[in-house]
Amino acid sequence: MAEIAGDPRNKIPYYGHSTWNPVSLAHGHPGVALAAAQAAVQDDRWLPMAHAHITAALDAVRAYPATGLYCGPAAILAAVTAARRAGAPYRRLHAGLVPWVADDLLKRCEEEAGRRNRGPGVGWHGYDVVSGIGGLTRLLMAVADDPSGDPEVLDHARRAADAGLEQLAAVLRPVRVGGHEVPGWWVPSHLQPTADDERTYPLGDFNAGFAHGPAGPMAVLAAAALRGTAPAGAEEGVSYAAEWLAGRALRDEAGPYWPCRVSWREQLEGAPRGEVIARSAWCYGAPGLGLALDAAGRAFGRPEWSRLALDGLRAVFARPRDAWKLDGVTVCHGTSGLLAAAHRLAGPGSRELGAFAAGLAREIAGACDPALPFGYRHAVRAAESGTADDRRLLLDVAGVLDGAAGVAAVLLDTGGPATGTAGGTDPNTGGPGGYAGRGGHTGPGLFAELAFGA
Repeated sequence: MAEIAGDPRNKIPYYGHSTWNPVSLAHGHPGVALAAAQAAVQDDRWLPMAHAHITAALDAVRAYPATGLYCGPAAILAAVTAARRAGAPYRRLHAGLVPWVADDLLKRCEEEAGRRNRGPGVGWHGYDVVSGIGGLTRLLMAVADDPSGDPEVLDHARRAADAGLEQLAAVLRPVRVGGHEVPGWWVPSHLQPTADDERTYPLGDFNAGFAHGPAGPMAVLAAAALRGTAPAGAEEGVSYAAEWLAGRALRDEAGPYWPCRVSWREQLEGAPRGEVIARSAWCYGAPGLGLALDAAGRAFGRPEWSRLALDGLRAVFARPRDAWKLDGVTVCHGTSGLLAAAHRLAGPGSRELGAFAAGLAREIAGACDPALPFGYRHAVRAAESGTADDRRLLLDVAGVLDGAAGVAAVLLDTGGPATGTAGGTDPNTGGPGGYAGRGGHTGPGLFAELAFGA
């Protein structure tokens, strides 16, 4: 697997990034292990595969920096947590990884609190669910729910998760910058993730997505509220973010849609400048935002947010397929992320979404090609966005965000092409149900909890 995914020709051309990292959930051993562990909940013959990839990731972990949930010890802890739900004990490994990840999160929260005391402005790492505090917090919430864990280890996880939740609630509240009240997730130019972003947003910007915007923290805080562990100020922060997203929704004949990012000037003027870049993906657009808005609506008793989530997702399916702006079948930018959102929002009042989800599941399952190394390939643009080159390259990627493992995890969680559903409705949350694991866990798979706000 490493030889195939790590082939020097298997790169995103305009970044030069390899699509293989042995300690990455997004494209490495932990992502494959997580998907195999999820399959092992129903068939324990998948556990040896999960174990092999966990072992391979552990062999490499100290050679790579920890960059949030999707790379480093947290990624391995996610795989181990999923395997424990399938009946694998990993007690000693679990007890070693949890403090490692919890201390990392506590340190990040302390650093962000100090930065906040010096003035407004935050980088993605300060809140998002991919490389930041949001993803680590959600993982440690899941860890703390494990009834079979060592009590001291679980307490460590809870303390770190509580600190993360307080940071997320703070980021979602407004701040004052230059005499203007603006969202707390304002990323000033010097904290932009790339030099290109720094040039594009000289006054900073406000991300409007799930992966790097307010929707990810909203979903994490909603999950905490449903568990009774939300911190003071959580409802205030989530309400501000939800209303901001509602106010930023644009409309066409199909319904609402959202820009990916909002510049400083667009925030102050209340309207977009020039062409709006919009997608219908997990990372950006109605699917990811719908997951967060619906979760927040259920958690805080705001049905209008859930209605907006449904309106946005219905609008996606009312538009022509090429308007979705999706690349391939994977989770982050492709149809598997859309399937996960449609599945989670489908219910008695939105049966058409269930039908769309079932259709997507059949399509995605049917696209699996046994002749390919991993069954599916990840589609990427041959050139950067904004250029005239609209060609796509197909790369062999193994992990959960951009690879075949994520496609498999979504199909497992949604029940696959046969039904498009998985386990009816969870009576505790009002959301879709899941399945009972050999480790005593019931509910959706861990990837659904981490990525889709389950």
